[in-house]
Amino acid sequence: MRTSLTFRSVIFHTKLLPENLDDPIPIFEESNKKNVESVKTPPEAWIVRWLLSYGEPRNLLLSHLSPAEPPCVFAEVKEPVVQNPQKKPGDIDILFYPTGLPQQSTAVECKRVKVTAHGEDKDTVNKIENIGIGVKQANGLAEMGFYRCFLAVIVVVDGRERREYNVLSRSMSDPTFQRIYEFPLREDLHPDVGIVFVEIIQPTGRWIGEMAQVGVSVDLQAEHREQSLSLTSRIIDISPRNKA
Repeated sequence: MRTSLTFRSVIFHTKLLPENLDDPIPIFEESNKKNVESVKTPPEAWIVRWLLSYGEPRNLLLSHLSPAEPPCVFAEVKEPVVQNPQKKPGDIDILFYPTGLPQQSTAVECKRVKVTAHGEDKDTVNKIENIGIGVKQANGLAEMGFYRCFLAVIVVVDGRERREYNVLSRSMSDPTFQRIYEFPLREDLHPDVGIVFVEIIQPTGRWIGEMAQVGVSVDLQAEHREQSLSLTSRIIDISPRNKA
């Protein structure tokens, strides 16, 4: 049976306004800038922080995962929530809860996949095997007893070479997404853990802080569970430095 996923996306291009506002302001045009860092280069934790630092991408992700009011959001959470850092998951990539409701906390394990989009729908894919590690870490979150848990597969796409398509259409190919969708150990994921796919595309020679496309699709919603009082009390004590 074929599965259909709907991605909601935001596309942004940051521009400086000209002194003469009567001048045209081109947006989403091609760029041939050299020596611009690829979206594939930064560490996974940096990508997660970036995703949570931009208003529209952040709102897009959290609105898919949390129908409640704007949540309290934290990143790279360890102590005191994680009592044994030697045991999976080790840390919590994203943790959030509705304002005033820490007993309804959602923990998210993020795993990044790197894609280079070449011409003619040919892609190079790296790090897909790491999603299997993410399955084990997400299962660890479920064992900790959070109200809800998700595995987030974050696909970063360097689309600068896919010039036969316009700037707004330089995503990974359908066969590539099919490979990622059928990720390793998917069948071993805890039945209460949800699955969300996030795609971050760098379509031109601009850095993603200047122009990017971000899409989000929830493949499987997480089950709600009763969270223990001891876990909730540790969540309340999360350091402000983890706030995202």
